[in-house]
Amino acid sequence: MCGIAGAWRAAASPEAPCALELLDGLAHRGPDGKGIWWEDSIVLGHHRLAIHDLSAAGTQPMASDDQRLVLVINGTIHNAAELKADPACAGYPFQGRSDSEVLLPLWRRYGVDVLERLRGPFALAIWDRVDRALWLARDPLGKKPLHWSQMDGGIVFASEMAALLRMLPERRYRIDAAAAYLQAGYVPGNDTVVEGVHKLAPATWMCVDERGVRTTRYWAPPTAADPDLVGARADDALEDALQRAVARRTRTDRQLGVMLSGGLDSAKVLEAATAELGRPLPAFTLGFADSPRHDERSDAAESAAFADATHHTWTFDADAGALLTELVTTTGELLADSSWLPTALICRRAREHAVVLLCGDGGDEILLGYRRHGVARWAQRLHGTGLGRTVATLAPLVPGIRRRQGLAALAGDAPSSLADLVGLMPRGALRQELLPGVLSDPDPLTTTFEGISGPADGAALAGLIDLQTYLPGDLLPKIDRASMLSGVEVWAPFLDPDVIDVALRIPGTTRRGLTRGKRPLLRKLPPAQRARHLRRPKRGFAVPLLDWLQGGAYGRFAEEVLGDIRTPFEGLLPDANAHRLLTRARNGEPALAPLVHACVVLAIFWDAFLRRPA
Repeated sequence: MCGIAGAWRAAASPEAPCALELLDGLAHRGPDGKGIWWEDSIVLGHHRLAIHDLSAAGTQPMASDDQRLVLVINGTIHNAAELKADPACAGYPFQGRSDSEVLLPLWRRYGVDVLERLRGPFALAIWDRVDRALWLARDPLGKKPLHWSQMDGGIVFASEMAALLRMLPERRYRIDAAAAYLQAGYVPGNDTVVEGVHKLAPATWMCVDERGVRTTRYWAPPTAADPDLVGARADDALEDALQRAVARRTRTDRQLGVMLSGGLDSAKVLEAATAELGRPLPAFTLGFADSPRHDERSDAAESAAFADATHHTWTFDADAGALLTELVTTTGELLADSSWLPTALICRRAREHAVVLLCGDGGDEILLGYRRHGVARWAQRLHGTGLGRTVATLAPLVPGIRRRQGLAALAGDAPSSLADLVGLMPRGALRQELLPGVLSDPDPLTTTFEGISGPADGAALAGLIDLQTYLPGDLLPKIDRASMLSGVEVWAPFLDPDVIDVALRIPGTTRRGLTRGKRPLLRKLPPAQRARHLRRPKRGFAVPLLDWLQGGAYGRFAEEVLGDIRTPFEGLLPDANAHRLLTRARNGEPALAPLVHACVVLAIFWDAFLRRPA
């Protein structure tokens, strides 16, 4: 809901222009005000999107009453009202109703221990003027971004990479990170394609002072299932936790609405928010007039009618190439998820009606709603028996790319099958497109996934892996950068830590049956509504990418971007030629389309941030 930036140096004093330069690149995140604070070795800056307490009392940077602590935060503390009942807040002279201000007395009393008690998306920086220490922290799931880099005997940090890169005197391209990006569609973990630029990990705090930099993880999702949390008990526990999470997120001083797809998760959020407020809400859906299989407007209309919502619908009518360029160059995010485009457009359209949107993000990950979760279950069960490899050999005989990939993925265990299904291409196919040895062995995704231990059930393990990799790497950056581009705040009730705690303690076989996930949500629906959701195909928010590449404005844009550029792909692709992939995708190799799109995004990023001036 805001943009934050700052710099700290152990020996030299940063100047206000340093933060101003950082802040200049974050104006889109906070159109309601700008603030800066500095002294000695520290400078903090903030661009404000006002959500709670629209008065000047919510302006940041914000200092504690004794002037010891100075705070900037990007995000929302949904349980601020409850936290104000803590003894640490007794007698504190709050200046207004801002949810951020409650952090000052709580941090003074409890320090980093207060982070576990916060409910909501946040990335924050606190300067302790007595201990002369800078503290940075991110929320448990990584909904709000924070990038940092060491420079000139200190560090600089910013909400978005584009703002941070403006401060770096030199930017070195990392081929290994670019290869990992071409596998996953994002750079896994906490690194980036620019050497020395990092993402602060979710659920992590960092302390920077004259002794150096240290980090600690303060939260982890539960991994052990409760065998008694099944049936109606599981259904009721999840519904209660979700209703409380939605209720927290209806507290705002700005107009509230719901991003509504044709699926179950956003429909459930709309229903819960309507019940909490006791009045209809506006709901927003974007579809594709030229691609019925990607168009969810009619399904969303049924959900909107059930909740008596005012339903606003649009079709994707933007110049996709121009919008993609704006997203990459404004935010500095390297993200190959094509749904970034419609997400950005629906937020831009919805901004005319609402500033805060609720969404259903996270429901698939915690309730095992993806097809790949079912594949991972069978891969885990068959692993070591030899049967999985036998079944995988039948993949070429099956019609449909997704079905073939699903069968082929049964050759490995849950982590390796997930790496094949969540990546832009299966690992074997990707290695054939890249130069030999470029993709590490084991590959970046498999290495990351195998480092996450959890339930024996392959579906539950895959959901846990998604929660700690795909969500903070792809889904959450997508929604944050897309919404903040237009000054819109998006909240995801399914990703409340209390909801996650309940959902992940429900056994995997209770969350997902033989062919479908989200069973606890489905069982709570009235029969007619349940039947409607069961017959709807799962679509996601993907674009008709292959159609776009084969003709029309985006195809011409991709042709132009990839036509004569080689440098970003040197050391990655044969002859550094990405245009060849575009030609093949157009001529009967549709599985290449996601990789082609990823190359387009990489070329835009490289041209904006890494090209050396002539």
